[in-house]
Amino acid sequence: MTTVISIAAAALLAGCSGSPSAPEASPTSTQTPAPSASGGTASVKESCETFNELDHRLAQTDPKDNDTLVDLYSEFDAAGQAATDEQVKGLLISMSIVVLKYTDPAGPSQSDKDQASKFFLSASDACTAEGVTLTMEVL
Repeated sequence: MTTVISIAAAALLAGCSGSPSAPEASPTSTQTPAPSASGGTASVKESCETFNELDHRLAQTDPKDNDTLVDLYSEFDAAGQAATDEQVKGLLISMSIVVLKYTDPAGPSQSDKDQASKFFLSASDACTAEGVTLTMEVL
């Protein structure tokens, strides 16, 4: 199981930058976001709202319910792939890795949690500019 998690984590992180860059100026809600190079289709606002919803569901999930955790992993990953903002994309994908690692008895490493926290902080500006306050109930 650990090997599968490691392979999945490496594949997911290949699409993200290694660490969050400084927050860029966020488009206002009256502007149409340009698609990212990775082909995302969800607006910044949609992605931020999705993060909050998924994180809330994760907080309500029994840590031993691997089926629900795997479903949440898939949803975080899909939302990350659809995100147009690179910092929000990084947040969603880093959380997908954290969620996947919760299925392992060892759980996510402190490094995994720190990475998600860094993306959370860097994505907050873009989300706030769109009228969404990011919340994190789990880490």
